[in-house]
Amino acid sequence: MMLFITESELTDRYRKTPFATYTVAAETKLTPAARQYLLDHQVEITTSEQAAEQAAEKTVASIEAPTATAVCEFYFDEMILVILDAGRIAAKQNLAISVELFQLAEAAEKIKEAPAADGLPEAVQAKPLCHLTSVCVTSKSGELLLALKRIQNYLRLLKRETDPAKAANLELIDQQIMKLENKLIGAD
Repeated sequence: MMLFITESELTDRYRKTPFATYTVAAETKLTPAARQYLLDHQVEITTSEQAAEQAAEKTVASIEAPTATAVCEFYFDEMILVILDAGRIAAKQNLAISVELFQLAEAAEKIKEAPAADGLPEAVQAKPLCHLTSVCVTSKSGELLLALKRIQNYLRLLKRETDPAKAANLELIDQQIMKLENKLIGAD
């Protein structure tokens, strides 16, 4: 059933509370006099579909993209979790490596919490001393080696995205991770 909004209804509403926009519901029509009343009072006329679209646009616009700092904090947290998990895995195979990994997790947490410092020299990129092969990853230490490679992926990303002082400290962790990899595959 179609409803019609009249000029007198709009006049009563507008006197009680003036409005700048009037939304016409789906099953509703304005009489010609009602439409003219809204135009005379410079009231924007929208449909319920338009109002829904505008509300959706405002919602999307209000959702902000994460800041670079928030993204870096997320990757720091993820990397620290992977280091801790690698330490847990290592505890089953080599307690000394497990202890080193837990110490590296603590060091990464301190680097994350350190204030940013600009103007320090860029970190020297560590050169991988070993490349994982299918033989390595299917060995007894394979699960741990894969975890160490994941850590290095986070380190590479964080070194690129953080300030130079943190990048230099992360480079030290990266070098330690490579030493641990070499111990595991027997290259050290």
